[in-house]
Amino acid sequence: MSSNSNLVESKVTTKSDQVVALKTKAAIQPKAVQGETGTWGTVDWTYDNSTDTYTFGGGIAGTSGAPWPQSSNLIFTDKVTLPTDCSNLFFGIQSIKGETCLDTSQITNMYSMFRTAKVTNLDLSYFDTSKVTNMNCMFDSCNSLTNLDLSNFDTSEVTDMSNMLKNLIGLRKLFWDKYGFYQLMQISLIL
Repeated sequence: MSSNSNLVESKVTTKSDQVVALKTKAAIQPKAVQGETGTWGTVDWTYDNSTDTYTFGGGIAGTSGAPWPQSSNLIFTDKVTLPTDCSNLFFGIQSIKGETCLDTSQITNMYSMFRTAKVTNLDLSYFDTSKVTNMNCMFDSCNSLTNLDLSNFDTSEVTDMSNMLKNLIGLRKLFWDKYGFYQLMQISLIL
């Protein structure tokens, strides 16, 4: 599933001085420079090159292009309201701390939200998923993940959970309210 809404156009000059337009995913950003700061929506962030860590204050997150590249460490220190479309938001991240600061009450799309993340534990029991319709591939290929707590997930609006828990080869503990599963017609597709 590819969307042009996450693409940014940039121009590159070749050796023969031809200008070529390239489209790249906005979510894939280059590493920031030590001590660099920025704003994502209204959320201020800082970057520490020595630990490859982005630290975020509070505010309303931007709707396109998160400021971190894959394989980064993220720390949230205050409430951050996430946008309705969080597809690929934490794709490939190394670690995340302060997840309880994330306000997920407006999200409708969690497609591949944590796909290929390197985290070992995720306690998302506090996530408000009451408006989410798409959880397709949400945790696909999070091979390092051993514990996953989804015990308060509200799946009443979810229409697509296919491959949600696919390729979780390291998963040892999964906490989820069993009644959330029964609401879905194609339960076998989440694994």
